[in-house]
Amino acid sequence: MNRSIWAGLLVLMIMLVMSTSAVAEEAGNASQAQLELNQQGVEAIIAEDYPRAVRLFEASLDLGALNITHLNMGRAYQHDGQCEKAEEHYGKALEAPRVETPTVDEIHETVGRYRDELRDNCPGYLEVSCDPPELSLYVDDDGPKNCAEESRLELMPGDYELRGEYQQEEASTSVIIEALRTSQVELGLDVVSAAEPIGEGVPELEEPSTGLGEPWMWFAASAVALGAGIALDTVPDRASNYEFDAINLAPPGLYVGSATLAFFGVRELRR
Repeated sequence: MNRSIWAGLLVLMIMLVMSTSAVAEEAGNASQAQLELNQQGVEAIIAEDYPRAVRLFEASLDLGALNITHLNMGRAYQHDGQCEKAEEHYGKALEAPRVETPTVDEIHETVGRYRDELRDNCPGYLEVSCDPPELSLYVDDDGPKNCAEESRLELMPGDYELRGEYQQEEASTSVIIEALRTSQVELGLDVVSAAEPIGEGVPELEEPSTGLGEPWMWFAASAVALGAGIALDTVPDRASNYEFDAINLAPPGLYVGSATLAFFGVRELRR
């Protein structure tokens, strides 16, 4: 065990002994059982049996909260690699009922020192939103990672370069990771995702209308023209096949028009 660990444990032991005589005055309901469980927890930390230390501190806190016990609980979690729980109890150590010795200032100073260690040794988290989701993600030289499957990464504190690649396109950005904090980054490329087929959902183009109308309209007009031609050719008394005038010229024109209109009617039926 290195000197820094021994120094930290020595501080805990000193704080435990100093707090014993003053707990009843400051914490009110503190009992001898609380103090004994707290002391046994410190001894478990010294023995590097951190799970047992946590259980002893929990038993002490069940009897009543003390700032010194929350501080010791945080230290046990920190040594056990559970950084978030350690930070939680360091925060509670600043608010829980206090003992006379160590003083509030000394508790704050110790919490600050332990939190500095957390920032140096505990990871932070990175949440990456990729567009498209199939983007291949590189964190510094580590990768490629499937962004859709590994959108939340655990990283040690520091500066990182993020790079995304897809269909020979590339985008990059940088991010700073802080201990026990979650950073969020959006990494996108101006390309069409393979998961979104081109043209999907686009309405089909309608064939331009000719504006010619319905077939029955053409047939009706053809019938009218044919009837008019027959009427002009047979009904008037002055109509004569032996005379060449305007009345004799009208029926052939109407017959041609009737045939033309019938042609367009047939054309519309076939469309």
